[in-house]
Amino acid sequence: MTTTADLGLPELAQAQAFPEITFNETIVLLQTLAASGVIDKDLTAPPGSPTEGDAYLINTASPTGAWALYPFCIAVYWGNAWRFIPGVDDAGTPLAMGSRQQGLRVWVRDENVSYVWRNTAGSPLSYDWVAVEDLPAATVDDTVLRRTGGALNFGALTAGMFTDNTVALARLVNATAQYNIVGRKTAAAGAWENCTRTELNLPILNATNNFTSQQQINLNTTAMSLPGLAILHIAGADASTRTSVVLDTYGASSIYVGRRANGTAAAPTPVLTGQNLLSMASSGYGDTGYISNRASITLASNENWSDTAAGTNFAVNLIAPGTTTITNGMLRVDTDRGIQVGGGGTGNIVIDQNRIHRMRVYTVATLPAAGTAGRRAAVSDANAPVFGAAVAGGGAVHVPVYDTGAAWFVG
Repeated sequence: MTTTADLGLPELAQAQAFPEITFNETIVLLQTLAASGVIDKDLTAPPGSPTEGDAYLINTASPTGAWALYPFCIAVYWGNAWRFIPGVDDAGTPLAMGSRQQGLRVWVRDENVSYVWRNTAGSPLSYDWVAVEDLPAATVDDTVLRRTGGALNFGALTAGMFTDNTVALARLVNATAQYNIVGRKTAAAGAWENCTRTELNLPILNATNNFTSQQQINLNTTAMSLPGLAILHIAGADASTRTSVVLDTYGASSIYVGRRANGTAAAPTPVLTGQNLLSMASSGYGDTGYISNRASITLASNENWSDTAAGTNFAVNLIAPGTTTITNGMLRVDTDRGIQVGGGGTGNIVIDQNRIHRMRVYTVATLPAAGTAGRRAAVSDANAPVFGAAVAGGGAVHVPVYDTGAAWFVG
């Protein structure tokens, strides 16, 4: 397996089997550096009963057990085995911590301190993990990381600590928020720029590695706010680039499922009649914003659900030209009604559940103006109707009629 040069992270090979294993391992290792940090830095051997995702800084030259070949590395327990940062080279030989890893940082949770790997004595052979507050010419306190009008001040991070144009990533955690903070050391002034964006778009995970906040994938150069109820927001690039979501499945079909329950996740209750189960909606931009009413396709219940009864219907809901008012059920399919067109109730059924076609019933006077050949209807007041002749009203006979393009005829 090929790995990255400095950190030994696994790389995907062309057409390899089970690529998700390699990808997930790399993501877990990067998560340790970018977000979750390590539990402790004082162990010299692996703990007895690690759990998935546990991580430790091996801050010793002589670790033992499964850590023996990885002094000063970061150990992450994943897939019932210990993985390391740095890992191994392409030949499977463990990579040693040294000059190539300078600047590597990790948050140690039991100390609430960030540690950096750096040259500690001016010698190429002398490297160590150093707490950020122990670095020369700086302390990590309100002077180093100070909010100034929504930004952060990196003013105390100065000479000798980083090369020009390098980036520092810090992790601030308090009772209510977690921030990923970034600042840049400029070549011209030799000082740190304040951040203009204090939160990188890294997901916040809970103890079981589940996302706990709204997420956004933004491929556009314009920053976007999350739409009100969106849990996941995907924004495409400009220049008429399509935004698409693709599901690839091999040996089976791809399925998009929407599940509904009433009540709560801890105490769900049954679906009731007339409730939407899944909607696929569309909207567009008007003069000043996106139109709130949306054309949609919905799947809904048509009875109160139980373990033995789960009736559903399918509906297409549309907006007519010249208005923003939605017509629900412009096309609706029910197992107990059949096919309904035009919204409204049972009066708009065109094919019932018994596959019998229904024509709309008019009086002769209320028939739409003739002119579209082939249309069919029925009238309830035909007077002495003759098949194939124009229909006349004023009687009491029910007959079917059709539009010839010039008049309504019986037939």
